[in-house]
Formats: sequence, structure tokens, C-alpha cells
Amino acid sequence: MTFDPQQIQDILVIIVAAATPLLLAAIGEVVAERAGVLNLGLEGMMIVGASTGFAFAYLSGSTLVGVAAGWSRWLELRLDRGAAHKIASVVWPVSFVFAGLLLLFYREA
Repeated sequence: MTFDPQQIQDILVIIVAAATPLLLAAIGEVVAERAGVLNLGLEGMMIVGASTGFAFAYLSGSTLVGVAAGWSRWLELRLDRGAAHKIASVVWPVSFVFAGLLLLFYREA
């Protein structure tokens, strides 16, 4: 089985496209951890934003509406969870890991 250069290029483009969101989330988590905050819900927020964006894009027929809906849902989750995490970690003397897991389980319920 041999690969021609076009197939190899296509495979590399797909790999880069699929890995970019995870790379951006990992960079954001590194910055957050350098600031002393542990965020355990990155993947969940990515899934919710992507699912919302896909649903709105599919139902409206517009990619722009899907991107706007996914971004706004992610932002709402981020602000809501960030405020709850701050209250649990800063106002009450609870560790970041415990507060993150508590919020994760609360969201699942």
C-alpha cells in the first residue's frame, strides 16, 4: 500500500484541524494553572459550545448563527461557572480541585 503526496497532505491537514481545539484548550489551561486556578470543566464547556453551535447552525441553515450561538453559550457557561467557582474557592476556604469537582457533579445532576 503506497500513499501519494496528496493523501499524506490530506491526512496532515485533517490531523491539524482536529487537534487545534484541544491545543487551544490546553494552552488556556496552562495559563490558568500558572495563575493558580484549576479548571476541570474545559472539555465539557467545549462539548456544550460545539453542540449548541451545531444545533443552531443546522436549524437556522446559517453557519454564522451557529458560531454566534456556540460562542454565546460557552461564554454564559464560563461566566456562570467562573462565578460559582470563585465563590466556592475564594469566599469559602475550599480547594480548587474540590470546588471544580463539586461543580462538575452539580452540572451532571
